[in-house]
Formats: sequence, C-alpha cells, structure tokens
Amino acid sequence: MGNSMPKPLKTKSGYMKEQLGDKLGDSFENNKKTISNLKLPISKKTRNRMAGYLVRETKKAKKKSKEE
Repeated sequence: MGNSMPKPLKTKSGYMKEQLGDKLGDSFENNKKTISNLKLPISKKTRNRMAGYLVRETKKAKKKSKEE
C-alpha cells in the first residue's frame, strides 16, 4: 500500500484543477512545471505530491469517461 494523501493537499489540488484545468494533464513533468510557475510558497516535496495526485486523478477521469 502507498502513502495516504493529506486532505489539505487534495483540496488544494482540486482547486488548482478547477482553475487551471486546461494547463494540467496526465504528464507529471508538465504539471510540476505548471505548479512551479504559480510561485506558491510550497516545498518541492509538496509540489511533487500535488503534481502526482493530479496525474492520477486525470487518468481516473479519462478512464471513467471512456467506460461510459
């Protein structure tokens, strides 16, 4: 089993996805650069976790829409 994702990071990531939906996708590197360009006061570890979470959520959403 993997590490659990803290709720505040999920909330912030969800908000970013709403605001920057077209710039975020299923590429970790692209998401990481996009989050870095926002100049938020977050650590590298937090930025990477948020980028990874957004990749997973994007892939889940694509898979779910494909099934329907």
